[in-house]
Amino acid sequence: YNQESFLPKLGDALVRIISGIPHGGVLVFLPSYAVLRKCERTWNPNSFRQNRRGWWSKNDETDDGNSVWDRLTAMKHKVIVEPTGSQDEFEEKKQEYMDSVETNGGCILLAVYRGKMSEGISFNDNNARAVVCVGLPLENGGGADFRE
Repeated sequence: YNQESFLPKLGDALVRIISGIPHGGVLVFLPSYAVLRKCERTWNPNSFRQNRRGWWSKNDETDDGNSVWDRLTAMKHKVIVEPTGSQDEFEEKKQEYMDSVETNGGCILLAVYRGKMSEGISFNDNNARAVVCVGLPLENGGGADFRE
């Protein structure tokens, strides 16, 4: 995840995968919140956060001028990022995802393995026409299981 070319290539791969899923929601699970934030900063030129190179640059666009975020949004109407805040914020984003799938026919949810969006929520029927898993959900290296 630290190589500069990895995240743009991952974004392009997601665009190709999702282009084959005409209807419904797509869940994309990433190994950590740090990777999730890197993806958001790299793919979204309108993000208010800084990306790994400073501010978003023209290099994050494709030859046709569209960023990964723009292409994902064009296909599925909305991209929602799993929040790390309060339960209310989580519920709001979950409902926003479900509403977009129902109203617009599609949505993309970027979430984290073992995060709030991955545990105990039933994404039935159109709410999960595809699930893309990126990387491995490894234990934290500083966790109790690794210290023994």
